[in-house]
Amino acid sequence: MNKSITPGKDYSSIEKSVAILITDYELDSLKNIKKYTTKWNLREEDYGNVILTDAIEIYIIEIPKLEKYSTNTILDKWVKFIKNPKVIDMSEKEIKRTEGNERVNRFRCQ
Repeated sequence: MNKSITPGKDYSSIEKSVAILITDYELDSLKNIKKYTTKWNLREEDYGNVILTDAIEIYIIEIPKLEKYSTNTILDKWVKFIKNPKVIDMSEKEIKRTEGNERVNRFRCQ
């Protein structure tokens, strides 16, 4: 993030920074969320609808929730592949199918 802005530039020109956390367990604080991928922003504590910046995003993928909340999307296939690379055919043909998929390329949660 610090390399995307130089001295004298406006902070609004900062490039987005994205962290993707993949867990092999369910997080206690997320047990009531009925999906396996969640997207987080920096928010004000008392005014949760106010996002400080859209330049920082954190995605959490809870692998144990995958089977329960999978809808058989391309993202689901990628997560299944991460979980067990021998189960999913991620051949060149499958990978090329995802190249034009904006949802996967921008990693939006379901």
